[in-house]
Amino acid sequence: NRPPDLVLSDVMMPGMDGFALLKRLRADEKTASVPILLLSACAGEEARIEGLGAGADDYLVKPFAARELVARVESAIRLAHVRQDAAEREQKIMAEANRALMQEVEGRKKAQNELSRYMAELKQANRQLDAAFNRLTDIDRLKSMFIASMSHELRTPLNSIIGFSKVLENEWAGPLNSEQKDNLNIISRAGKHLLGLINDVIDVSKIEAGKMDVRIEEFDLADVQRNLYEMMGKEASDRGLTLNIEPFNMKLQGDRQRLSQCLLNLVSNSLKYTEQGTVHVRTRPAGPADGRNGRLHIIVEDTGIGISSKDAENLFSPFVRFNSHLYAKEKGTGLGLYLTKKLATQVLHGDVLYEPRPEGGSR
Repeated sequence: NRPPDLVLSDVMMPGMDGFALLKRLRADEKTASVPILLLSACAGEEARIEGLGAGADDYLVKPFAARELVARVESAIRLAHVRQDAAEREQKIMAEANRALMQEVEGRKKAQNELSRYMAELKQANRQLDAAFNRLTDIDRLKSMFIASMSHELRTPLNSIIGFSKVLENEWAGPLNSEQKDNLNIISRAGKHLLGLINDVIDVSKIEAGKMDVRIEEFDLADVQRNLYEMMGKEASDRGLTLNIEPFNMKLQGDRQRLSQCLLNLVSNSLKYTEQGTVHVRTRPAGPADGRNGRLHIIVEDTGIGISSKDAENLFSPFVRFNSHLYAKEKGTGLGLYLTKKLATQVLHGDVLYEPRPEGGSR
C-alpha cells in the first residue's frame, strides 16, 4: 500500500534478476519514482552503464565497504526527496496554472456571453433606430405635405376673403353703412391675423425641416429701409407714434426678403408695445467704419413698456405671451420673435439680441 523509500537489489537473483525487477518497478505507477540501487559482482564500465541505462539510480560493485553503501543509500534517498519536492512543487504550479487557466476560460466565456448579449442588444437598438428613422422620414414627408397643403389650401381662400373684403370696403359693389363697414373691417383684420399666423407657422416648419427657400442676391439696404417705412409708417402714425428710420446706404449680399421679414417683425413688435414716443431704427457697421467685413448691427429701439429680466429669458421662445395690459390687448401669434431669431441665425447667419434701454423701453 505504501511504496518504499528505496529499493536495494542484487543483479543476480533466482527467478527474477535485478534488471527484470527494475523494469517491473519502473512500469508500476506507485514505484516508478522510487530510487533503486543495483548491487553486482560484475565490475567494469560497461556493466555500470548497462545498469544505469536500465533505469537504476546507482550501481555498486561487490565487494564494497559498508560505509560506502550507507553513503550511497543516504544520497539516493536525499535525491529522491529533492525529486519528490520538485514534483510536488511542479504539481502545485500546474494546479495553480490550471486554476488560472480555468478562470481565464471562465472569464472569456463570461466576456463572450456579455459580448453576445451586447451584440444582440445593439442589433435590437439598430432595428429600433431604423424603425425610428423610417418613422421620422414618414413624418418629414407628411410635414412637407402639410406645409404644401397649408400653403395652398389655407392661404388661397384667406387671400380671397381679404381681397373681397377690401373690394367691399372700397364700396366698388355699392355703398355701405357704418355698421357694414365695421363688420368688413373686422373680417379683414381677422383674415390678416389668421394669414399672418399661417405664414409664421409655415415659415417655422420650413426652417425646422431645413426646407426654407433662400435667395441670395445683391441689394441696397436703403431700399429695404424705405420699404419698411412704407409698410409700417402708417401704422405708427395711426398709433400716435413716431417711426424714425436712419438711412444707411450699403450694398449687401444675402436674402433680402428674409432680412425685410426680420425687420418688419421687430418694428411691428415695438409699435405694438409702445404707448407713446418713438420707434427708432439705426444701422452701424459691426467692425471697421466702412463696413468692409460685410456685417452690420441693425438696432431697433423703442420707448415702450420694456420687458422684465425674467420674461427676457423666454423672449425668443415660441408661443410666449407676457403679463401686461398691452400684451393682453394686442393680438399676436407668439411666433414673430421666435421666427425672427430662427431666420437671423439659420438663414442670415447673424443673431438677434435683446437689452433694456436705461431710459426705458427695449433695444
